[in-house]
Amino acid sequence: MSKIQYHELLEIMENKIKSEEWKIGSRLPTMNELAAKYDVANCRGNT
Repeated sequence: MSKIQYHELLEIMENKIKSEEWKIGSRLPTMNELAAKYDVANCRGNT
């Protein structure tokens, strides 16, 4: 899988919520899990 852009990951996440693949009240993947699955950097912009 090629690297994806943050907006593509956002769309994937939105689709999982809308399709109810991620159910209300269920545990969402951690940032580390998402980074590993979608080959993205796990960086945070804490201020």
